[in-house]
Amino acid sequence: MTSGPGRSRGDEERRLANLRRKQERDRARIDRDDALLPTTGDDDDWDVPDGSVRRRVPAPLAIGDVVGDVVSTRGWADRLHTSDVLRRWPSIVGEAVAAHARPVRLAGGILVVAASDSAWVTQVRYLATEIRDRVNEHLPERQAVRSIDVVLDRGGRDA
Repeated sequence: MTSGPGRSRGDEERRLANLRRKQERDRARIDRDDALLPTTGDDDDWDVPDGSVRRRVPAPLAIGDVVGDVVSTRGWADRLHTSDVLRRWPSIVGEAVAAHARPVRLAGGILVVAASDSAWVTQVRYLATEIRDRVNEHLPERQAVRSIDVVLDRGGRDA
């Protein structure tokens, strides 16, 4: 009796026995490797299932540390600080100015601000130095904004 083309039952049993021995060697290797893993001694390590055995792994990292590393390695820190300034615009410039002027973009040290009408364009230009200084107080690199360009907001609040 054969269990496949050209294979006898004995061949299949030998193949399965070899597979079982290989799995036992793999388990023994994993156990040996686990014994060599450094432990902190304060139960910071975790046991996790790895197939049919349990492996000892270091405790997970804090999400804040992981996100911080990603932000710094990807070069996103400046963008996050800029978005924070845009989000906090009313508290930085005051509610009265924020009601009539909004930041559009910050690039190359130039903050572009869109004002609701020509009177507010003039007013924001008059306040530009003070606004620049207030915005720079909220950025880690204190001279991130070198100048402010004020434009008429022709697209409305959603543009």
